[in-house]
Amino acid sequence: TEKIRHNFLQSFLTGDGSQNDVPDDARKRRMYVVGRALDLEHSLRGLAQAGESGVFFKAMQRRLRSAVSEMRLIARATDLDVAQQMVDITRQVDARLGNGAALTDAARRIGELNQGFIAAFDLTPGSASSRALAPLDPAIAGGTLDLPPEDLADDPATDPDAAAEPTGSGATGSRATGSGIAPTRAEGPSGAAVAGRRVETVPGVEAEGEKRSHIRPRSDFETLAASACQKCHGEQNAWWFDDPHYASVEPFLDGDPKVSQIARLYGLSPSNMARGDSVCMDCHGTVATARRSREAQDGVSCQSCHGPGAAYLEPHQEGELSQGRARPGYQAALKLGMRDLQELTTRLENCASCHYVTDPRLVSSGHPTGVDFDIVAGMAKVRHWQDPLDEAGALKAAYTAVQQSRGPIPTVRRARLAGRRVVDASGQVVSEGEEPAVDARPRRLRAAVPLQRAPRPVDRRSLDESASELDVPELPEVPEGTAVEEILRLVKERIEWLYNALGPQRVHGGRQEGDGP
Repeated sequence: TEKIRHNFLQSFLTGDGSQNDVPDDARKRRMYVVGRALDLEHSLRGLAQAGESGVFFKAMQRRLRSAVSEMRLIARATDLDVAQQMVDITRQVDARLGNGAALTDAARRIGELNQGFIAAFDLTPGSASSRALAPLDPAIAGGTLDLPPEDLADDPATDPDAAAEPTGSGATGSRATGSGIAPTRAEGPSGAAVAGRRVETVPGVEAEGEKRSHIRPRSDFETLAASACQKCHGEQNAWWFDDPHYASVEPFLDGDPKVSQIARLYGLSPSNMARGDSVCMDCHGTVATARRSREAQDGVSCQSCHGPGAAYLEPHQEGELSQGRARPGYQAALKLGMRDLQELTTRLENCASCHYVTDPRLVSSGHPTGVDFDIVAGMAKVRHWQDPLDEAGALKAAYTAVQQSRGPIPTVRRARLAGRRVVDASGQVVSEGEEPAVDARPRRLRAAVPLQRAPRPVDRRSLDESASELDVPELPEVPEGTAVEEILRLVKERIEWLYNALGPQRVHGGRQEGDGP
């Protein structure tokens, strides 16, 4: 039998070349990171080359989604700075058609980081570089890079007592334990302190209902990767790429504030709401059974609706399509996990399991109920089969029956995160709001900050001279725990104040805003 020669060059560097060199742990760990970085780089390059929004472009977007997920797992498992930098670069580029220059530049930067990682990595056995990557060993051995599940514990956003406690030794003013009142300075629109106003902490309200691990019934069969269906169902796969179900996982991977807030109120950690075994992915993702302890990479795809396909993938291909439901392969598949979606009630029950929400805790957490979901319009949008649609009246009647069988939308109190309100001297509430849901995990893909044109040169001498003539008010004190949005608002107002005080011509080095570079 022929032998495949791996590490051929290295075998001459470490010996006479007659024996394959066996890499030690340090080299394996470095190779694993390098390989994932190359996948990320070339996913971006592939997207940059796409000329139209076809199957290739969508496939490259999906490949990029997977590559970012892998790199983010490395960053979380090892705290490797360069891995997080690569994730951040990808976040800051818009992965859209026609953005080739920016995508190529992002790929170049990731390639440079990869080269720097290779050069800086200490291959000495037992080195600090190697030990830091030891958590990657299960994946290197052919397993999966699993992360432990995380739940919210004593979350100040939902725990009334925790919300009233000091958040650190550097907290401004004082907080009386259990009082919910923080006698800190309250600011007006300009950022200046307003006499007589105080900031009060508003405790969170816990969601009603039982916290569940699953919303939809569990199948006894295993789910394959979404790509398993593409070989025979290419037309349907192309349709899926352009359907909203394809992108249903994106808000969870992107750390969308709204879905993060719902997750926290439900009792989940936003850092793990995209895990395949989270309750969120019951309806928002398709997860291969072998990857349930990892982040989902696909939205609602074939097996989410048609049933887990590991057992019926091959049997269901038997027979001629003209035989319809009587085809031997179809009948065999129904016994192996495939759902009979040609039967109207079964199909609508499948839709309602996600589009008509009756779980009390989800509703209490602010999840949309789907009570206004239009089944006729929805079925028309999702149609990717040849048979005609059912008559609208029959669809409505059947869906109403399915809704009735699931029960009414529960009437529950609305949960809320802890927040704060500003009260004036007379006790009137000036402003009130929840604290935003903070997602501490590395976030991904589409840019949080739009690409900006290169800034114009600044005449710093002119600015320094102008600033010395200004009576610049002091920045207000910011209470501990102030929302990020509030801090950014204060910074924005300060910048606008300086801009107006200095004048546009001085800020732009003597040019008007509309002048060319």
